Amino acid sequence: MKRNNNEIMKPKIDFVFKRLFGTMENINNLKYLLNTILEIDRNELEDIEFIQNEFARESPFTKSSLLDIIVKLKDGRKINIEIQICNVDDMVKRSLLYWAKMYSRDVKINDEYNTISKCISINILDYNITESKKAHSIYHITEDEDGYKLTDMLEIHYLELPKFNINDKYYDKHKELALLIQFLKATNKGEITMLAEKSAELKEVCEKLNQITDDDDLWYAYLSREKALRDEISRYKFYENAEERGFNNGLERGLKQGIEQGIEKGIEQGIEQGVKQGIEQGEINKTKELVLNMINENIDINTIAKISCLSIEEIKSIIQLEK
Repeated sequence: MKRNNNEIMKPKIDFVFKRLFGTMENINNLKYLLNTILEIDRNELEDIEFIQNEFARESPFTKSSLLDIIVKLKDGRKINIEIQICNVDDMVKRSLLYWAKMYSRDVKINDEYNTISKCISINILDYNITESKKAHSIYHITEDEDGYKLTDMLEIHYLELPKFNINDKYYDKHKELALLIQFLKATNKGEITMLAEKSAELKEVCEKLNQITDDDDLWYAYLSREKALRDEISRYKFYENAEERGFNNGLERGLKQGIEQGIEKGIEQGIEQGVKQGIEQGEINKTKELVLNMINENIDINTIAKISCLSIEEIKSIIQLEK
């Protein structure tokens, strides 16, 4: 697929993000990212060490984002950086789990607790998950009433890109963060060129982005990764909508039946029964709809059986009823 002159690889695609910030070759880009988000002094970012992520798969075809970056600073602090455009997981629980794995990773049975280092998790998201109105929110363990911070060992950042508002006065004092967010949201070379003119450090990142965009092999790999992510989002929305439709249809029918029975046995008892039947019917309809949609997508019947937890005979029966 030929690129037009204004096309770029989108920085928020994890495959691209890791090539911009996750290699020793681009260590200055990583220092810029950490300094901008964490406001860490530049001297503290010397001698950064990359840590191999045992869960990472360096492939553009993986379905979920396993291309996060883990680094260790010279004082022992560990930082995990992940970028996600697909809202398909419980990201809060996911980030806590990743933080916990990082925190306990190097701890051995006889180690003293005072040898454990602080761990920081940075989650850059192309969707909203927190109730905070800010694009950049930071979390620690604090006492419920007085806000006392129990420890500084846990620190979790969420950078929710859709919440960014350039007119927010917060960015008067955090101008570099505003530029970084705009860079991550960029979709064409015109935006990249404009941003490069506003920051010398960001200019280096922009130049690297232009360089990898011009690499034909990386471009085709990028397109494959972007397609995989789009497919993942579509699947998630499909199953989410199918479940909701099935539940609502079943509930409506159940309520109707319940009200009819309630005329004979009492309104209260009828509504209760109707709701129960509605939920049950909704689950049945949901399963049928999923099976039929998978059949229409030419998915193998054995695969459908595994996904739906139905027997092959039950699936064939559903297909037969729809003919």
